[in-house]
Amino acid sequence: MAHQAKSGQREREIVKQAERLARKGKVEEAITRCLEWLQSGEESARIHQLLGTLYTSSHNNSQALEHYSSAVRIEPDNSVYLALFAEALFLNGYVEEALGTYKRSLEIDGKNYVALAGLGALLCQHEQFFEALEYLQQAIVINPGDLYGLLWTAVALANCERFDEALECAEKALRHNPASADAQAMLGRIYMYLGDKDKARSHLTTAIKRDPAMGHAYALLASVMKFTEQDRWLIEEMEERLKDSLVAVVKEHIHFALGKAYDDLGQWDKAFFHYKKGNDMAVTSYDDTALKKNLKKTKGIFTRAFFERRKDMGVDSEIPVFVIGMPRSGTTLTDTILSSHSLVESVGESTLIDRISREYLAKGKLEYPESLPEVSGEQVKEAAELYLEKISSVAGQETRRVVNKMPVNFFHLGVIALMFPKARIIYLKRNPLDNCLSCYFQRFFSRRLGWSTDLEQLGAFYRRHLEFMEHWKRVLPVPILEVRYEDLVNDFDNEARRIVEFCGLEWEDGCAQFHSSSKGVRTASAMQVRRPIYTSSVGRWKNYANHLGPLIDALGKEARPFLEAVGERSPGTSRVGSILRRLVGAAR
Repeated sequence: MAHQAKSGQREREIVKQAERLARKGKVEEAITRCLEWLQSGEESARIHQLLGTLYTSSHNNSQALEHYSSAVRIEPDNSVYLALFAEALFLNGYVEEALGTYKRSLEIDGKNYVALAGLGALLCQHEQFFEALEYLQQAIVINPGDLYGLLWTAVALANCERFDEALECAEKALRHNPASADAQAMLGRIYMYLGDKDKARSHLTTAIKRDPAMGHAYALLASVMKFTEQDRWLIEEMEERLKDSLVAVVKEHIHFALGKAYDDLGQWDKAFFHYKKGNDMAVTSYDDTALKKNLKKTKGIFTRAFFERRKDMGVDSEIPVFVIGMPRSGTTLTDTILSSHSLVESVGESTLIDRISREYLAKGKLEYPESLPEVSGEQVKEAAELYLEKISSVAGQETRRVVNKMPVNFFHLGVIALMFPKARIIYLKRNPLDNCLSCYFQRFFSRRLGWSTDLEQLGAFYRRHLEFMEHWKRVLPVPILEVRYEDLVNDFDNEARRIVEFCGLEWEDGCAQFHSSSKGVRTASAMQVRRPIYTSSVGRWKNYANHLGPLIDALGKEARPFLEAVGERSPGTSRVGSILRRLVGAAR
């Protein structure tokens, strides 16, 4: 007993010493002190937990995981240790294990702030924003001034299109943490969504002043600016930042910001250099072979006969509207036109269809979509009703349509038609060269868009998306309105009216004044849709023609008509003309 008391007292002394050293910035010394204690043969969950925290602060996530695991092994029912272990699991890439461990922590203590905020943040990073809010809003009641919880709550609210609440949350974060660069950057992001360019620029500039290594703040600032020669100072500052010892993801953001700056200035080669650097640094993956298998599976399951046998399934609701197509094809513009109507709301780029299908339409050992031939009408109805329940959070009493503009929902049109036989589907299609280049120049948040960082993969994905759409047009019992982006910007009035009419709505003049709407826009096109219709993005690829060989090869026949059309109009002696003749020959 005396030995245990002495050991406990010594343990407390080591903890105090290590924490004191860490506060002074002597983290390595603090780690050494804790390791010496463990090497003496003593076991201590508290020392392991402290080592986990110290290693996390040193960005040594693998060592942190090891020590948090030991803490949990010694005290398996300690809710705090479980929550910290879950965070370490997530940082080391063990997402499912982290999810389960957070939930285990909350089973023991449902008011554990670390677990609630951590689980909410994890769900946000996997784009499950509606679910994330359930945990984050509990967290900020428990700890109302904590920066981490408030900022992730703002992220979730903004991604659920609840922009006023997101703004309030970010402002509260700044009030409680006035020196925070992260709070300034979050406010800048939300003001960008709301179309307030001046406030966005002010907050982002302040964020950069407080933390010059905040890469994403540079990228956001670049997106709200139109660079001129007067902004050379900012370009030079970003170029200087790239010489610093920054982590790769920060440099990646700065390269994209510089690409935007040089593009604005018409310095195409410099712009492409930085966009390529940023894309080459991105940690992404894309498996075209897997997507081809998915396409083959889709064609095998979703036939005309499949839909004919299930024509009585689903719910009789006209509320859902789905705007689909390649990212950067005009989906945001279409969504904004529609949501400017008094009877329309939008859930933005929501992953609800994908998640509900995978979670609620499985059957035994069969996963979605292989399970669909086996699921019952009741299962389909329940999934549809859950989707309607989730999107109701943005709908008012007068709302007649709710738009989901997740572009890659074209993968899920089969299940959409099954759940909502009266849904409206609007397909945006754009010149493949402009479309793919625009994707390449955009640093996407989503992990699902790994194909966007490589020109060859971009071309392959574009062709694959066409194959999906060709199949859906042949078999789907739900009508699809196809809108060409070039037609929309060149003949806006007629095309916009066609879109509104297709949705079963009467025209409102507000739809033509979409750029003046007070509603937020939470996508890569947030600033573009705040401008009246413009056509400068049509044919933009020609500025970069000499860099697009891999894309043109991958697009093959899809690129040829656009190359030939421009080649016929380009002077034979011009630089663009000679490049185009070479590329047309390569594409034949």
